[in-house]
Amino acid sequence: MMALTSTDERDLLVPLYGSITDAALWPEFAGKLRARLGGERLALLSQASDVAGPPRQHISAAWGAANSGPLDIEALSAAGLIPYASLRPARVYALEEMLVRNNQDIDKQQKKLLKEQGFTFARFVRIAGKSQTLWVIAVHDDRDFSGADSALLSALAPHIAVALDAIHAREMLDLRAAIAEEALGLLGIRQIALTRDGDLLFAAAVPARPGEEWAKAAAALSGASAEERRILLSADAQQQPAMLRPAPPLAPLLSSPAAATLSLRTDAPKNPQNSAKAIAALFGLSPREAALTEAICRGLSIIEAGASLRLTPETARNYSKRIYAKTGARGQADLVRMVLNSLAPLA
Repeated sequence: MMALTSTDERDLLVPLYGSITDAALWPEFAGKLRARLGGERLALLSQASDVAGPPRQHISAAWGAANSGPLDIEALSAAGLIPYASLRPARVYALEEMLVRNNQDIDKQQKKLLKEQGFTFARFVRIAGKSQTLWVIAVHDDRDFSGADSALLSALAPHIAVALDAIHAREMLDLRAAIAEEALGLLGIRQIALTRDGDLLFAAAVPARPGEEWAKAAAALSGASAEERRILLSADAQQQPAMLRPAPPLAPLLSSPAAATLSLRTDAPKNPQNSAKAIAALFGLSPREAALTEAICRGLSIIEAGASLRLTPETARNYSKRIYAKTGARGQADLVRMVLNSLAPLA
């Protein structure tokens, strides 16, 4: 296998690994790889490793000559010129290996398509990571690829596999964080990460600035147990109270300047219709009973909640009796507790 030169490492590996945190670098990597191979066109296709069939995600494409547009991947696949699954990982294939010579109809179809696509030579490589698979397709219009070109693709394969798995792992972390942040937002909770000096590391849409009391409290948490909790009350009437706790530890090989996590309550976004639908499904209530329950859980009395739904006081009381019977609640406070401890606040 050809060793990657220092130029290859600078021009190819740097944008490749940079794409782990910045998807915009994939086009840069594709463009530089196309130029390094001296080809006119190049396409990168990706798909989850456990998904069968042709890949549906085109990560990037690059082409050089003004008269050579992007490859028609779907047409090439339909003609059998890109047998995705049958390509051995990390092995570089030439176009000649894709041509079907023993069937005149298929041979004629493939030659017609290649003429329409305007290229004569190509290289294909399938790179299989643990979670993602990527195909590199490079074409030349009028000259063949060299042995060094194929060797370069082969040498890049393990690096691309590592990058694919790292990108997938990062995307899963991003998804996990987005789901958690959305759920906290629905509950009206915002999180802030602080350094030991009280500086802001991360804030999720919180219109708040670190105060001196935050810095003192964050520093005081050094060495505290994970169960430590401290309530911070601000002299500023506009500043919400906050709960401070030690930042959760990261993996043993990682380090972070985060010393504390600050949690604040804000007004949670309200969607009475969604909440009522969730309450009806969770507790077996009728739509009107669920709407009344939702209004009660917003702090209204039974009479006030009924009035908001244009119910008479007597009808509202009758509804409340049916609600208590269906939910098993022992009263209004118990009903509110049951709803707030359910999934309804996330609706």
